[in-house]
Amino acid sequence: MKISKKQINKAGEIIRNGTVNEKEQTIELLNLWRSNHMLPLSNIRALVDSWLKKLSINCIVGQRLKRIPSIIGKITRFPDMSVSTMHVETVVCNGCHGCFCDVQR
Repeated sequence: MKISKKQINKAGEIIRNGTVNEKEQTIELLNLWRSNHMLPLSNIRALVDSWLKKLSINCIVGQRLKRIPSIIGKITRFPDMSVSTMHVETVVCNGCHGCFCDVQR
């Protein structure tokens, strides 16, 4: 399901200011929006793995989506932050990390 920026930003406003019932429904939308980032993140990880293998660099690459409580925490702490641009501003929705075994390379 495609979620528009307008929809996800409205969800952020509901999480900040809505009723408990509204927040519960909105968290489901937020979780779906977050999970929509899994495929692009997996593709980036595969690309990084491929580059490292071609360069013969020994590295462990990991990936994860940001947890819902962390996203909600940022939404409430930064009232001017929109959810749709949160990942651009703070890299909050997902991440791909590498752990290099040889720091000399």
